[in-house]
Amino acid sequence: MARINSLLGGGGVSWNYPSTSDNSPVLGLPLVQTSNTSATIAWNTNEPTQGQVYWNTSPLVFNEATGPRQQPYVSGNLALDAGGMQTNHSVIISNLQANTTYHYLVRGVDNVGNMSMVWPKTFRTN
Repeated sequence: MARINSLLGGGGVSWNYPSTSDNSPVLGLPLVQTSNTSATIAWNTNEPTQGQVYWNTSPLVFNEATGPRQQPYVSGNLALDAGGMQTNHSVIISNLQANTTYHYLVRGVDNVGNMSMVWPKTFRTN
């Protein structure tokens, strides 16, 4: 412990993150509008995030993140919110099959890697 402290410049080290950068974003409930071959998923966040939607016809699979600021693995197809870092998100998923159930998950990642997600849900195309 003494060696680690000497390498770090003496006594204990204080890691002070601004409170806004170390909080996970808050995601609103997503709204889904469907047609025969597409779905639009829209939601809001309390801070700018990169919006992500994972989707597939089979249930999504998750693997836990193994370290700080690492994002958990999610199976399926990924669609990004084209607007980049923002608070109002809308993702359009095209080329879907008509009258089909899809599993989806919404996720938001802020500029320092904090992540929140809405647990998987389903929608059905017309």
